[in-house]
Amino acid sequence: MVLLFDSGAFRLSAKYIQKKGNVWYFRRRVSVGCEGLHLDAKGRPQSVLYFSLKTGDQIEAAKRANDHAKRQDALWDNHLSSGTVEGVDPKAALGRLEAAGLKPGDGLRYPDNPLIDRFIEALTGGPFEPYEE
Repeated sequence: MVLLFDSGAFRLSAKYIQKKGNVWYFRRRVSVGCEGLHLDAKGRPQSVLYFSLKTGDQIEAAKRANDHAKRQDALWDNHLSSGTVEGVDPKAALGRLEAAGLKPGDGLRYPDNPLIDRFIEALTGGPFEPYEE
């Protein structure tokens, strides 16, 4: 936890941020039972999320970390309550994309990206078969 502001009785702090050099990073342990939702570059489950927030500003880092944490919480809550990664909750859907290293629209912008194929395989439970008429 990082202290952002302290004024006597009022204290504002941020969770999940860590400064390394001049850049703030997000660090959070993955919830128990949700390790398989977050994979590293080699396809292994992650137990800790750690990535750059791409800012040197502490307040901006806290805002970005809060946004990431909300999406992860929605994804993890959805997964733990339903046992699946499918969800109607938009935050859960964004969290699922983020966990796979993707952003909305990446399938259209980068159709040859191997992460897209792995993501589709993970959702469908097998190799992706394109629909043909």
